[in-house]
Amino acid sequence: MSVFEKQKSETIMFSFTREDMNWMLKQVLAGKLVAVVDRTYPLEKVAHAHEYIETGHSKGKTGIDD
Repeated sequence: MSVFEKQKSETIMFSFTREDMNWMLKQVLAGKLVAVVDRTYPLEKVAHAHEYIETGHSKGKTGIDD
C-alpha cells in the first residue's frame, strides 16, 4: 500500500498584517505564546516520526533533528 493512497489533504491559508505579526512577537517575548513540541526524532528515524504523527496521538509538533 502506498503512503499516498486515498489520503485526504486540506490546506488552510492565513493572511497576517504587520500589526498581527507585531502582536504575536510581543506575546512570544512575554512568554504568553509558546510552541508545543511533543517529540523529536533523529533524521535517520524520520519513518518512525511519520508513523507517530499518523497515530493521531501527538500533543504538539513533531520535530526532526539532523
